[in-house]
Amino acid sequence: MKLKDVLYKNYSDLKSQEKRFYTLNQEKLEINTCEKCSFIDSTYELFWDSDYFMPDTKDSSWNCLCECCYEEIEGKPL
Repeated sequence: MKLKDVLYKNYSDLKSQEKRFYTLNQEKLEINTCEKCSFIDSTYELFWDSDYFMPDTKDSSWNCLCECCYEEIEGKPL
């Protein structure tokens, strides 16, 4: 299995073998999921609360979001 098999997909849509690959290789391949929608992307392409202001919403306080979810909550650079 390769990175392209899991990248840019929703974690919940992955097959069990793909989920296992993601879990075992997450750190090595530097990939993470958006906490809001479970979109898998490069760690460096996601928006992290240490670099960007993320307002608390009624649903949760976010630490890591994809671009779409970040724009949806109207986050701002620190």
